[in-house]
Order: sequence, then structure tokens, then C-alpha cells
Amino acid sequence: MIEGINYLIERHKLDYEFATYIEAITDFAEHHNVEVEEIVDIMDPILKEKVKIEFIKRNYFPNKKIECALDDFMNDES
Repeated sequence: MIEGINYLIERHKLDYEFATYIEAITDFAEHHNVEVEEIVDIMDPILKEKVKIEFIKRNYFPNKKIECALDDFMNDES
């Protein structure tokens, strides 16, 4: 498949100034005529985790919560 997919996705996100990895991966797949599922299958676990967190934060999975999100920790007043 595509060598260095994680780097290419990160680079694509920066080059096109996408706000999310979800958008970057979708656009990358479209540009390279590849199915998103194929990209996800070969992505690094760290990048997969970043995408998972985005999906949860955007409420795509309303029953899922991020246990100890850094954003929550940084905004905690107590």
C-alpha cells in the first residue's frame, strides 16, 4: 500500500490546514483514490487513537466518553 502513511497523513493535515485528522484522512483518501478503510488498516496505533479521540469529542459516539481528557484537566477550576 502506501509507505509511511502516518507521516503522509500528518503532512497532509498540515499542508492543507485541516482542523481534524478525520478531514485529513478523508481528503487524503480521495486524493489518492484509496478507500478510507484501507488507510485505517495500516495506520499506526497512535494515529488511530488521535482519530478515535476526535470522533468521541465530536460526539459521533454519544455513549463514549474520554476518561481523563487533557482538555478537561487543563480547564478544571478545582
